[in-house]
Amino acid sequence: MLRNALPADGRAMAAWLGAPRGPIAALSFWPRNDEARGSAGLAPVRRVRARKPAD
Repeated sequence: MLRNALPADGRAMAAWLGAPRGPIAALSFWPRNDEARGSAGLAPVRRVRARKPAD
């Protein structure tokens, strides 16, 4: 079903990106640049403990 709706493969997508002329129907997944560095861009984990009630 997806192949019928989005027929362009990776080679066709690369060629289109090199010289975009007209529409293209493709599904493309791109890696995130920050994934190679681990947790870059994420906030650090902060543990918060509940205070003990004062006696």
